[in-house]
Amino acid sequence: MTKVLFPEGNLIILYANSTGTNGEKDTQIPNHIYERIVSCVHVYHRILNSKPDGARTEIFIVSAQKNLGNSIKQIIVERESIDQSGVAIISDYGTLADALDSVLNKLKERKNPPTIYVVTSHWQREIYDYVSIKFKELKVHFDGVLDPRSTKEIEEEKDKEIPSKGFAFYKEKAKNKAIDMLLNRIFPDKGANVSS
Repeated sequence: MTKVLFPEGNLIILYANSTGTNGEKDTQIPNHIYERIVSCVHVYHRILNSKPDGARTEIFIVSAQKNLGNSIKQIIVERESIDQSGVAIISDYGTLADALDSVLNKLKERKNPPTIYVVTSHWQREIYDYVSIKFKELKVHFDGVLDPRSTKEIEEEKDKEIPSKGFAFYKEKAKNKAIDMLLNRIFPDKGANVSS
């Protein structure tokens, strides 16, 4: 049976990796990443205004390009007046699936993990769905942002973002896990209660 974790605080994961950025020296923020920043700030203010633990909200910026990550942090801190101690840059992940896997694995170890909000382009919902199925005990929300790039650019990035085993593999895995959970509820293991 899945253990229930009670959320404490809030964490926004702003996914800012992109094939549209030009390496380590890039400080120019592409339009589609800027749209994600705007959404991230909206989510942040929504949390502050609607949740009693809103003041305990952190933002993780996932960006493989350190300079781009710093530019995003600067916008969030200076323009939006968000305390910089609550904003961190995570710079060592290649795809959304990698980033979510790593961050969510660490968070599920906490006694009271935060409520998590994932901010990225709407087309990445499918990737999010296949990763988040493994973290049912966490309270995770998806905030999809319209991506203003051309279909060709999005398709090129999608090819790099899709997990290496492909969606069919993860879909089958998710289906099998759901069946296992259902069977465990219907036929709980009572062997531990049997006395000899």
